[in-house]
Amino acid sequence: MKRIELHTDTIYSRELSFLSPFDLIRVYAKAGYDAIALTDYGSTSAFPEAEAEARRCNLRLIYGLTLDCVDSDDRYAITVLAKDQTGLEQLFQLQVLEEKNRFPFGPCITRGQLEECRSPLLVGSCAKDGQLIRAVQHGRSRDYLMELASSYDYLELYPEPYEDFVELLHLGRQLSIPICAVQQARIPPQLSAAGMHAYRAIASARRQSPADGALLAPEVFEQDFTALYALPEEKQMVSHALWTGPEQILAQIQPIQPLGEQLRDSDCQAQSSAMELLEKKIQAILLQRFPHGCPSVVSRRVEQELEWARDTDAAQTILLLADATSILHQDGALTVLLGVYNASYLLFLLGITDLDPLPYHGYCPVCGHWEQLGSSDSEKNCPQCGNPWARGGYNLEPVAFLSEKKMVYRVELRSNSDIYPQLRSKLAERYPNLVEHRCMGSAIPDKAQLQAVTEEYIAKHPETPELSGLLRDREFYARLQMNLSPRTRCGPHQLYLLPEAVQKRLPFLPPEPGQPSESLLGSSRLGQFPSLFYLESSLLDVLRQYQEQTGIPYSQIPLGDSAVYQALTQVIRGGTPPHPQELAISTACCLAGVDDQQLYQDLISWFGLSDLHTLTRIYSFGHSFWLRPENVRSLLEQGVDPAKMITCREDVYRYLVALGMGAEDAANWMERVYRGHIQHNGFTPADTALLESYGAEPWFIQACSLTNYLWPESHSTIHCALLVRLVWYILHFPQLEDQIVTNCSEDDFSQL
Repeated sequence: MKRIELHTDTIYSRELSFLSPFDLIRVYAKAGYDAIALTDYGSTSAFPEAEAEARRCNLRLIYGLTLDCVDSDDRYAITVLAKDQTGLEQLFQLQVLEEKNRFPFGPCITRGQLEECRSPLLVGSCAKDGQLIRAVQHGRSRDYLMELASSYDYLELYPEPYEDFVELLHLGRQLSIPICAVQQARIPPQLSAAGMHAYRAIASARRQSPADGALLAPEVFEQDFTALYALPEEKQMVSHALWTGPEQILAQIQPIQPLGEQLRDSDCQAQSSAMELLEKKIQAILLQRFPHGCPSVVSRRVEQELEWARDTDAAQTILLLADATSILHQDGALTVLLGVYNASYLLFLLGITDLDPLPYHGYCPVCGHWEQLGSSDSEKNCPQCGNPWARGGYNLEPVAFLSEKKMVYRVELRSNSDIYPQLRSKLAERYPNLVEHRCMGSAIPDKAQLQAVTEEYIAKHPETPELSGLLRDREFYARLQMNLSPRTRCGPHQLYLLPEAVQKRLPFLPPEPGQPSESLLGSSRLGQFPSLFYLESSLLDVLRQYQEQTGIPYSQIPLGDSAVYQALTQVIRGGTPPHPQELAISTACCLAGVDDQQLYQDLISWFGLSDLHTLTRIYSFGHSFWLRPENVRSLLEQGVDPAKMITCREDVYRYLVALGMGAEDAANWMERVYRGHIQHNGFTPADTALLESYGAEPWFIQACSLTNYLWPESHSTIHCALLVRLVWYILHFPQLEDQIVTNCSEDDFSQL
């Protein structure tokens, strides 16, 4: 017999749940289930994310949805399951209808709309807030209950309340309708006591029952039923509900090709055209930038990145980013791209990023001489013709993205908080196939509200001492918000370029004039289509205020001003007397993520802080997870040079290449280390022998074994560049510092 669960909720559901789609699959697979239905309330966003893990766990997925339905008598919840591909399309259609229908009491579908789509669907009577169970609880007549029950394909069953659900058992047997026992678990079994109380607190605040808790072991779930339904006749019906009924439903459902596979066929012609356009744009920019001929170092870097763009189908995403940043800059907004792509020279040429990632160099616009320089070189004139030359380059190693076999489609662009509506409209004019994703989720999004809810719960339940400490733990609310809210994890604004053929397969709201279509499904794993994730930035808002007030463009602020690094050192170390702008600089540090003063005091004492490079190393260490401060002290006692220590993923690559390892092998090692694979799985004897054959030092091998995650260097560099620019404004315009102090709240501190 197969274990089958026909009702589940993830964080995308309107019902409160702590389970991500990934966690949901894992906990049910571990419990020995053979199949589960994804039935989030009002959302299908879990589908793409759950499919990959279900394939890995060999767990069969049933595509479903819970909806509010209304007829002439009542409003109630129903669950629909797709029997086949046509059923999946009808399920999406019902989701769109629910979103479009605007009743005074909220989104609903009508019973008539349900019946029009019903043929390829299985319709279940919900055990919670369902039409049939409410009719039983209201004491409706037997004939009325029989009429209602006969309109469903199956009936969901909870163990309690016994006196209500035992009536459903008899109705199902009399009408030969499958009865299906459901758990509807919503939190991981291993959730801590504090997490459990937080779940109950939020459920209480949202007026939802917290009774549907962690997933029970199947044998415990069965015991709950058999203990309540003790009569011989009831035991037989309960056995049907636990085993036979769900199997009868599963037998009516045909295998459906995973949605991710259906959406994988992107528009090859569009990618080819985009690649051709990208190459033309780059060649035109290079011709303008280097009229005397492109230096060989630059040509090799450009060809290397163009080949990567070709292999990863990245051209459409790059062009979308270029258009978005151009629009934002024309509207006076500031932008910053997060992640490994700050090391891309192509993106720098297109104006998407503003830090030249090439090695430190000088270039003479008069004679065209280009020469790589050392970081300490101070020559100001061209050695060929004697004319002043332009110095540039931040030496950002591109291996972190060039080694990727496919482009990371979640490319995050941050800009100012009041500009997104204009960006969306202008992009929709340029791209007819632009789609916006509405992130469906039910969480309380505000950390202050989460804290208020928890405080109220503690006041009512003083016997919960494990929660009292959480009131002072800002990190707990941040983690709780992440667990609750898909919006937090995937960003508030998501734009995709989807081929028309793909759009026809998904739930879309028709576009308003001058706006993109709106997807009700899309997530960070929605196929591999060109996309843009737009997030607002408090730090960029502050920088724009300074730029407007001073007339000095923030991108022109020098990043080598020693006064900035001296001020940062003094403020972080807490020198006496305090720095005159200490409050403003401290706030700037918090905005940029330098918010653990004790940690950064230690890091400055170990690594020093004198320029952007040392600040980047300190920042990378502070945000990566490999060595605790006590481990660093141990290495220092062993005589390890701080300049050689691993602070970012590129440090691993550079160290191994310097020992003579090939670039490809070093890139593979870098990936294994920064993703924590070695920390989780340990070294094999072959791994240790290989490192020793290249002469890797013991401290390096130890660091690799302790690394759980490392930030990319270019990601840290752009954060630090923004911090340096802001501190420069503060130092040079102290009369404006109230803008940063008074306009930034605690909630802004983690929003770059």
